[in-house]
Amino acid sequence: MRIQTLLESARDLGADSPAEEVAAVALQLAALQSEVGEHLEPLKEHLRSAGRAFAEGGRARILTDGGEVQVTYPSPRLRLRKGLSESDLRGSLGDRVFDECFEVVTTVRPRKGLEERLRARTASGAGATPTGGPGGLLGVLEALDMKEATPRVGFRPRADLLDL
Repeated sequence: MRIQTLLESARDLGADSPAEEVAAVALQLAALQSEVGEHLEPLKEHLRSAGRAFAEGGRARILTDGGEVQVTYPSPRLRLRKGLSESDLRGSLGDRVFDECFEVVTTVRPRKGLEERLRARTASGAGATPTGGPGGLLGVLEALDMKEATPRVGFRPRADLLDL
C-alpha cells in the first residue's frame, strides 16, 4: 500500500469502524513509523555533529527549501554517579564538604501493595477512625489520589507488511 493511500485510509476511519480494520491500518502505520525511525536516527546523528560547528547559544538552525531543522544542545549537568550513597559520601567527604556540595532530596510515595491493604482494612472497618487521627484510614485516604494510567497500545507488524 502506498503511503498516501495508507494515510487516506487512516483519515477515513471513524468511531464506528470495526476494530480489526483500525488495527490493520494502525499496524501498517506503526511499521512505517518504525522504518522511518530507523532511517531518521543516523540523519539526526549527522545533524547533531554538523550543527556543533555553527551552533549559537546552544542551538543550531539549518534552513532548507523544505523547512527548518533545529538542533538544541542542552547544557551539561552534574549528576551523582549511580551506586553512591549519602552515608558513603558523608563518610569520605565529611559533613561540612558534603553539605556544601550536595543536597539530599527525598520523595514520598505510596508503598507497593498499599491499595490492596487499604481495600482490606476498609472492608473490615479495621483501623478506621472518624477523625482521621494517628493510625486512621481517613488521613491516609485524604493524602492519596488515584490516577488512571493511559492504556498502552503496542504494534507488532509482520516484516512483509511494508511492501510499499
